[in-house]
Amino acid sequence: PPMLTNRHGLGVGCIGGPLYAIGGHDGWSFLNTVERFDPENCVWSYVSSMANVRCSLGVAVLENR
Repeated sequence: PPMLTNRHGLGVGCIGGPLYAIGGHDGWSFLNTVERFDPENCVWSYVSSMANVRCSLGVAVLENR
């Protein structure tokens, strides 16, 4: 399914099962929002936003965090 916010230039990371879509740009604004995809239920939801906007970022997962 599509994300809740259309975005490009986002960072993507996977921790365990969920996939996280982080920051980016929606065509008008830089974003600080983060969405989590739950593969078991096939649904996107918003999680805590970042303190600052981010675009064209790299994401790393270390020790499953």
